[in-house]
Amino acid sequence: MAFYIALLNKTGEGGYSIKFPDFPGMSPAGATIEETVKQAENMLASFASQLRANGKAIKPPSNLETALGPQEQQQQLRDGIVLMIPLASAR
Repeated sequence: MAFYIALLNKTGEGGYSIKFPDFPGMSPAGATIEETVKQAENMLASFASQLRANGKAIKPPSNLETALGPQEQQQQLRDGIVLMIPLASAR
């Protein structure tokens, strides 16, 4: 099982959103933390499944230092919570 770094932030509308440093275009959102995390797990699994269906592999997770290198991501870290989202079969 692989774990991908996710940055959880509160949105201006009162909900939550997650950003994956390893997958910049993937940004699940929800009304609660639990809903947002569940959407992140489902989105990550779906993305990996699509890659496998096309004969491609999902990239391995970045480590914390690599994932939070850019200034923008460091700001998000100060404003949010770092989570690890599991991917059951990251082959």
